[in-house]
Amino acid sequence: MGGPFLTSPVALPPSKLVVKRLKAPCLTLKVALQPEEFGQRAESLQSLEASTASR
Repeated sequence: MGGPFLTSPVALPPSKLVVKRLKAPCLTLKVALQPEEFGQRAESLQSLEASTASR
C-alpha cells in the first residue's frame, strides 16, 4: 500500500501538496530507489499528516 497521496495527488488540497513537496522532496526520490523502505516510511508519513492536520 503506497497510500492515496501517491495514486491521487490531485485529490489533496493544493496547500497540502505544497507542504509535501517542501517537507519531503527527497522522500519521493527514496521511494523510487527503495520502495521496500517506503513501507515503513509510509506509516511515519501518515502520522506526520495527522499531526499537521491537527495543528
